[in-house]
Amino acid sequence: MSRYYFDNGVYLNRLDGSLADSGTGLVPDYYYAYPELDPFVQKLENSLLLQEFAYAHLEELAAEDDLDPAGPLLSAFGRFAAARGFAFTSATTAAARELLRRTEEEAAAPPAGKAAAEALRLAEQQDRALVFSYAGYIAQRLRQIAWERAHGAARTYREVILRSRGDIRLAEEILLARRS
Repeated sequence: MSRYYFDNGVYLNRLDGSLADSGTGLVPDYYYAYPELDPFVQKLENSLLLQEFAYAHLEELAAEDDLDPAGPLLSAFGRFAAARGFAFTSATTAAARELLRRTEEEAAAPPAGKAAAEALRLAEQQDRALVFSYAGYIAQRLRQIAWERAHGAARTYREVILRSRGDIRLAEEILLARRS
């Protein structure tokens, strides 16, 4: 729920309880899930691997009009990140590891141990697949980094960011729909 309030602390929306941060309020007309808020993307950005790879492949990335998220450069980035030791552990994987540890520690029945091991295997498989799940975001960021280095921020904003950011495209669609 969004919380809208005035300077004097008076809320525009009513809360259901004094201790709970829930209640009725203004429901957004549109919702956009920013990939930058995802823990995988945050870890990837903080690793600086995107910058390192983009600088190493500057000519290829800056020359691309549009980077294919399923193309060879993205596959090369996946190998590059793995070679640099990038690994992401999701909350699901951490919980599955803890479950497996507890089943082993408590000498649980074999079916429980097998199920915990399978849950861990599947969670780790999902974590490894995140590079491909976020291929569009990774392609956009690699292209943005390379273009900023090669062409400057203003041109990059016009020719890369405005064309590829999902939130900007959504805002454009909303504004164009309201005009008609």
